[in-house]
Amino acid sequence: MPSNDLTAAEVAALIDPANHPTPLSAQELEDLTAHLSDQEVQEVVQQLGLGALAQQLPPIVNKLLRAAHLLTVASPPEYDDDVDSIIRHLDVVSISSDEEETPVPAAPSLGPSSSTQPTSSAPPATPARTRPTSSLPSGYIVRSPQKVGPVLTWFEAGSLTLGMRAASVRRGAKKHPGSHKPRSGAYAVFFGGEVGVFEHWSDVQPRITGHGLAIYSGFKNVTAAEAALQYARSQGWTSDSSPPTSDTRTHSTYTDNPLNSDPNSRWYVVCRGVRPGVYHSYLECSLNTSGVPGNLCNAFDTQAEAEQAFTQAEEQRLVRAIPRSAPAHLI
Repeated sequence: MPSNDLTAAEVAALIDPANHPTPLSAQELEDLTAHLSDQEVQEVVQQLGLGALAQQLPPIVNKLLRAAHLLTVASPPEYDDDVDSIIRHLDVVSISSDEEETPVPAAPSLGPSSSTQPTSSAPPATPARTRPTSSLPSGYIVRSPQKVGPVLTWFEAGSLTLGMRAASVRRGAKKHPGSHKPRSGAYAVFFGGEVGVFEHWSDVQPRITGHGLAIYSGFKNVTAAEAALQYARSQGWTSDSSPPTSDTRTHSTYTDNPLNSDPNSRWYVVCRGVRPGVYHSYLECSLNTSGVPGNLCNAFDTQAEAEQAFTQAEEQRLVRAIPRSAPAHLI
């Protein structure tokens, strides 16, 4: 039977990994699905589930996601500074519910990613903590030269897409009622049109929209946001403060601070950035790598692993302090 005569159910059966364990070629997949309407593609998604589709359909997984309307509407950032709740910078990776994909501008970086300007009056999307289901991937859907498909963490999504043309990342799962944290009680803007603490998202948006680099985060209350901003200023990590005077902070000098209030947060090693060192929050890592050409960083589950990695980087002479404004050709 010619492929353009196949029904959605027949196409799903053909590409089901249980019936076709050897991955189909990109051309075979395109031939099988090109004639399907969006509604028929949605039927394929519902029948197989995205877990199976991710194994067989990497060339068209974003098409399937869009057709199935699996992307959620943007919501305000949620507080705390773990990987899943920090608000990303606005100059590299797009996270939105738009139907069309937004390409990622080129930026020489290996660190956590940053996001493009919000395109609507609604606050930008914040990754949700969701329970895995049989039909939805938890985490994010990335499309880049290295991988097309689902990944579990924001850090992994950023490392696969940052600085790569035509790369994109989208949230891969719908929110479940009651699965998210409370809304932020206040917001701190570290980089943007105006640095400061604001109680309402409507006050934050005009201060970050239209700026090539905007870094901001939600906190439980105004006191926590003000403490975080004051500490960031003391370190030279805001657009209205002087750059750090110390090139490198070593693993032995790490201390808790208002930017890393979550004890369950992962550990981050910044090898090339504003101030290389070991940090205990994505926000600290972000403030040291965003807008820095050639930045290099990584995430670890424990402090011991992070300290060991930083020591090895020093021994291999990979550690280097880079001013945020350094021209790319000098890096």
